[in-house]
Amino acid sequence: MWEKLLGTDLAPAIRQVDPEKLGVDPSEFGVSVDIRAMADVKLDALRCHKTQLRDGDPRSVFPAGIVPLLLGVEYFQFGAGETPPVGATDVFAGL
Repeated sequence: MWEKLLGTDLAPAIRQVDPEKLGVDPSEFGVSVDIRAMADVKLDALRCHKTQLRDGDPRSVFPAGIVPLLLGVEYFQFGAGETPPVGATDVFAGL
């Protein structure tokens, strides 16, 4: 994703980021949630952030192919407390 963003008007800001320091090791995810069924709802929510995204549309910022990846699965890490069972797909699992 970092390399694809270098081909956009965000390139000056992206070049200031060390790609080796981006992201989280997948082994550190506490829960992964399939959000494909809610993709339209998430896009509607993003459209409310017109000052952060041109016209509130992430497709106006990111190169083709990135937005569908962002609307597939969301990953969560837990900073404190009990972690959910391995393989949990619900952030409230085990509570």
